Amino acid sequence: MDDENNFETKREVYSVGQLCALIKTSLENDFSRVYVSGEISNFREYDSGHIYFTIKESKASIAAVLFAGARRALSPLLKLKDGVRAVFTGRVSFYPDRGQCQIIVSMVEPEEGEGDLFRKFEELKQKLWAEGLFAEERKKPLPWYPRAVALVTSTGGAVMHDIIETSASRAPGIDILVYPSAVQGEGAARELIKAITQADANGLADIIIIARGGGSIEDLWPFNSEELARTIAAAGTPIVSAVGHEPDFTICDFVADLRAPTPSTAALHVFPDRDALHDALSSYAQRLSGARAFRLARARERLQSRSANITQRGARSRIEYLAQTHDALFAEIKSRIALRMGKAQARLASLGIGLEKHNPMLPFQKGFALARRTETGERIRSAANLKPNDMLTLLFEDGTVDSQITSVRIADGRAE
Repeated sequence: MDDENNFETKREVYSVGQLCALIKTSLENDFSRVYVSGEISNFREYDSGHIYFTIKESKASIAAVLFAGARRALSPLLKLKDGVRAVFTGRVSFYPDRGQCQIIVSMVEPEEGEGDLFRKFEELKQKLWAEGLFAEERKKPLPWYPRAVALVTSTGGAVMHDIIETSASRAPGIDILVYPSAVQGEGAARELIKAITQADANGLADIIIIARGGGSIEDLWPFNSEELARTIAAAGTPIVSAVGHEPDFTICDFVADLRAPTPSTAALHVFPDRDALHDALSSYAQRLSGARAFRLARARERLQSRSANITQRGARSRIEYLAQTHDALFAEIKSRIALRMGKAQARLASLGIGLEKHNPMLPFQKGFALARRTETGERIRSAANLKPNDMLTLLFEDGTVDSQITSVRIADGRAE
């Protein structure tokens, strides 16, 4: 009985906090660097930039956290999300608040297969960076109102239509010259190089946009071509890279004069807003008119003040002399103001002519009409889209007309 009492007095009782601290110390000392292969699940990204997820396999899982600082060191090609398999480097830690064992991740590498592409990307990125191809001082500024824009992309995707629609709503007077090219697969890089070289050599466009939608590393790989990067760097025309979506980065993005996160964003950068331009011109005209009135008022005040001083001195001859000077100065001021107003009005007239060319009602004034399908409002761009008995609504400058198709004649002579 005494032995049992002695045993009871010798046992050490830990608080929960003490036990958690011991576990944390032991784990972090024994597993200060581990490599774990598995699949990401329960992916959560916070505004702080930290990422929390679970590394799992078929019958086991462990919590993991990638802090923002370590995340910034990862390759921009690496897209972390649920289902991605990778090798995670880090240290084992223990989170006492939840009694949870976790891995503090410091590095993420793709599993075998994609790893070669990541290494090639990083090697080429470092090589071109060292040569100065990414330097800000060599990037060309974009003109604020281009005459025409060259678009290098696939004609079969939605990218081309998105950019054209955006340009039509913002600046319909700017021409878009499409240079078709494959944007994926073998030979795509060669086609992109040929299209950019041709667009730059033609000199018809003030800006070149190279664009495609998002995709996997393999899909975007043509845009990581070293020859394509050097072609972009050597071009005399400013080039905007709009490849993939927000998290996607390619070598093309780094070497281009401007990187847009999406093709739609590229269109917003390149095509100026016509309405905003009109407002700016109106504001300029108002400021010019106000400045003219202010300068005339100040001139009158100075002349009147001089006349008052002379009257007080009572020198008739001086008054007569200054009266003549007054008239001459006033005439000179009016002449200078008239000259400046003439220049300003000529400038406004020139800008007005430019705006009138972009007037969306201009085709209607020339006798054209816009055809829409009556039932759906769909815009009809080709006779091939119509058939007898279809109902159309024709929009003219001064109103609309509803009509029914009786026959359709195609340009090749066919009739329906």
